[in-house]
Amino acid sequence: MTRFRLLIISFILLLAACLGYLAVDNVMQTRNQKSLSNEIQVDRQRLAAIPPADAGLAQQLSQAKSNNQRALVLATAVPQSSTEVINTLIELANQYSLVISPFNTESWTTVSLGSSSYKMLPISMEIQGSLPHLIAFIQKLGDTSAYPYLIIQGMNIDDELTAANKTDATVSISAELKLDIIQRNVSQNPGESK
Repeated sequence: MTRFRLLIISFILLLAACLGYLAVDNVMQTRNQKSLSNEIQVDRQRLAAIPPADAGLAQQLSQAKSNNQRALVLATAVPQSSTEVINTLIELANQYSLVISPFNTESWTTVSLGSSSYKMLPISMEIQGSLPHLIAFIQKLGDTSAYPYLIIQGMNIDDELTAANKTDATVSISAELKLDIIQRNVSQNPGESK
């Protein structure tokens, strides 16, 4: 019987130790739960403080992707012949009542920038017409999709003709404009056209 009592006492002590361990573990889990609950509450407050996503961002992203695709298509287009470029510039100048006289062009040259190479067509021209029309023409050159990579290297305006009244539409001016038309290099020769 003593053995039986000893076995029961051992069992009770073991049960008490297990219950004590479970009680301590429960207290620790309750503390962790309170700490995590506080962190969750703080994170919810932070999330509530973040303004909602702008509905226009998706539209802006779509527009930016579209513009990027358009620019990529234009950048990889086969360069036009210098005659086509000059004709386009003359037509645009005519829209603004400007007269372009002598054109000086060189042939398309290859320019390397990093690992990419580009075709460049340097153009010099003299333009005659009114200053407001010249300004509108230059703005249109910058806005036109025909030459998305047009660089104006320099412009000289005859000061004598513009000194009287720079904004008077009737005063004829003479300007020299130097441009570079740049297009992404492709395998086809620049003088060829489709």
